[in-house]
Amino acid sequence: MRSDLVTKLKALSSSTIGTFTITDELPWTSDNTPLYIKNLKRIYIDRTQSDLDPILDTLDGQGIATEISTTTIYYACDAKQLPSNYDTLTSAIKDIRLDFGDNNWTQRRVTATSEYESDRLVQSLEFVAERVVNN
Repeated sequence: MRSDLVTKLKALSSSTIGTFTITDELPWTSDNTPLYIKNLKRIYIDRTQSDLDPILDTLDGQGIATEISTTTIYYACDAKQLPSNYDTLTSAIKDIRLDFGDNNWTQRRVTATSEYESDRLVQSLEFVAERVVNN
C-alpha cells in the first residue's frame, strides 16, 4: 500500500504539489524523532501496518478475516504563512483513497488530522484499506 501511495503522490501535478516535495524516506529517525517537523514542506509516507480481524474461525484451523492495512502520510509547514496550495494539496491527497492498490479492497477511507506544534501546522492523513480474506 505504501508504494502505491508514493506512486500516486508522485503523479500529482506540479501545480498541486507546489513548493512541497515528496520523499521516499520514512517519517521518523532511528530514535523516533519526526522528520516532517524538522523538514518543512516535505511529504513523508510511513510504513504500512497490517492487521487481521477474525470474522469466522472454524475448528479445522480455517476461517475468514478482515485484513486491515493502514498507512499514514505526514507533512508540516509554517502555520503563520500557509502555502497558497495547502488546501488543494490536502484535498488531492485525500482523493487518492479511491485510486490506490488493487481492486480487492472492499473499503478505503482516509482520516485527516491537523495539529499545531510550536509555529508549525502538522497534517497527517491516515489511509485505511480493508478486504475480506480466507486464512
